[in-house]
Amino acid sequence: MLKIRLRRPAKYRIYFLILMIIVYWLGFNLLPEQLTQTSEQLSLAVVSALYFVLLPLLYWYWIIKIGAQKSWKILGSVDLSRVIFRQHGKTL
Repeated sequence: MLKIRLRRPAKYRIYFLILMIIVYWLGFNLLPEQLTQTSEQLSLAVVSALYFVLLPLLYWYWIIKIGAQKSWKILGSVDLSRVIFRQHGKTL
């Protein structure tokens, strides 16, 4: 069996990519079309927390801290979350 050894920063980049895809997919499926009930507002709060709290924190720790990258690169993660969040609002 072929065994591939990755450096620790590369593993965390792959983990982040997989988690990011899952979170964005969940966001597109969990966000309601209209905010009419309390449960829909809660869903919006959860998705917002995933996009704007969880992903940037994990990016900072996994990519910047472990991977020894420049700290300004976190802007890419936040901007991508913002763009996807806005794009979902336009499709409703």
